[in-house]
Amino acid sequence: MQADRIVVMDGGKIAEIGTHQELIEKDGGIYDAMNKGIALGTGDWFSFMNAGDRFAGDDVLALFCDARFDAHAPGIAYGDTIVVDAQSREILSSAGELRLRDFHYDTPVCHQSLFTNRMAFEAVGAYSADLKLMADLDWLVRFMRLGATRTCNRYRVDRPVARYRIGGKGYSSGERNYLERWRVARAYFPLRVRARYLIGFPLEMVLIRLRRLAKLILGDSAIAYRWRRWRMGGSLSP
Repeated sequence: MQADRIVVMDGGKIAEIGTHQELIEKDGGIYDAMNKGIALGTGDWFSFMNAGDRFAGDDVLALFCDARFDAHAPGIAYGDTIVVDAQSREILSSAGELRLRDFHYDTPVCHQSLFTNRMAFEAVGAYSADLKLMADLDWLVRFMRLGATRTCNRYRVDRPVARYRIGGKGYSSGERNYLERWRVARAYFPLRVRARYLIGFPLEMVLIRLRRLAKLILGDSAIAYRWRRWRMGGSLSP
């Protein structure tokens, strides 16, 4: 099994993978690059993998293709994520069955572990490029809301799909992360959820600074690893 097309977005450089070569103009950020990839793609399903991340096994692409998920209705297919820290320690983060309320205070599945079909992008639209960190959350919420009015398929694969290495822009930009989550909450979530974001804002800013201080003190120690694992609700990766 081979990918229908491999597109590498790298700010105007020429990228070559095997027989695939693409020249891409400079993009306006992660989600603008992903939108360009959607426009260039020719297949029915899309997967986005950031630099430093990879699939959890050599069989992942074959598994999703052999499953023959319906491409004629808006749909997503997803699985669990192995989160890897700077010391290569692993946490298994389970996606579970997705419900709209699961997105109120979290993003239960990361885009590296998500496959999205073309019909879904046509129905929901592209990623919001004005959001620099939380456009995947915004898009998934729009998809889940669309599912209340028409058929939108959600396929869960009970296995790790991607290995996500923490430390990227979205992981480290605590204040902007929270503010963009608030923008999503303000647009789509009920009043009680929006109120909690507003009330919790001062406390969250304090916690962000305390976490940064703890990181300076603990670094990538075992204590920091166990704290991170507890916060994510994850378990040791098998």
